Amino acid sequence: KRDMPDVLAAMVLSQHRKYPDGLLAERKRVFDFYNDSFSKYEWALCPLFIKTGCSSSYHIYPLRIKNINEEKRNAIIQAITASQVTVNVHFIPLPMLTVFRHAGYTIDDYPVSYGLYCNEISLPVYPQLSAEQCSFVVESVIAAVEGKC
Repeated sequence: KRDMPDVLAAMVLSQHRKYPDGLLAERKRVFDFYNDSFSKYEWALCPLFIKTGCSSSYHIYPLRIKNINEEKRNAIIQAITASQVTVNVHFIPLPMLTVFRHAGYTIDDYPVSYGLYCNEISLPVYPQLSAEQCSFVVESVIAAVEGKC
């Protein structure tokens, strides 16, 4: 049995107190800003995070770009990063991880997972992002996608 370290417990408690009224609402604000901005573009596949009876914690914004491959996705990420916006790939299919490759799994057997991996870019989502910073992220992504596709 493992116990949670006191320092980690203190951090969780402080965040938990802020969650319902502050953190969740602010992350949703950023998420909604991105959805409103990207939904205007044919190439953007915005994530859906609301289902009847439940909602998201809005901890990630996995934007998907239509009709790109891994190489184009990586070029888009490089262009976004060059504008001083940190993005990454949140979804990596299990067969691409070393332990699964060594166990004999191959990504060729999972074309849907690979396709989802190739077109996903996770954008920054945190409560402290101002509207101006969100706009900068959106502008950086648009410039990168439209310059690379």
